[in-house]
Amino acid sequence: MILTEYDDPEILIKFRTILDGVREMLEYGHPIAVIAINSYLEKPTRICRPAPPAWAP
Repeated sequence: MILTEYDDPEILIKFRTILDGVREMLEYGHPIAVIAINSYLEKPTRICRPAPPAWAP
């Protein structure tokens, strides 16, 4: 592992803080993606509309 090359624990703490921030952003990204996909899927399309009656022109 790259971090074993550093003897200064302060560098490791700062690196850990950065990684925790990235992890938090990723955790927020999942619900945002789910909401975006759901809102896209809720838009009406031809597939979602009922078929017209067979006798309609």
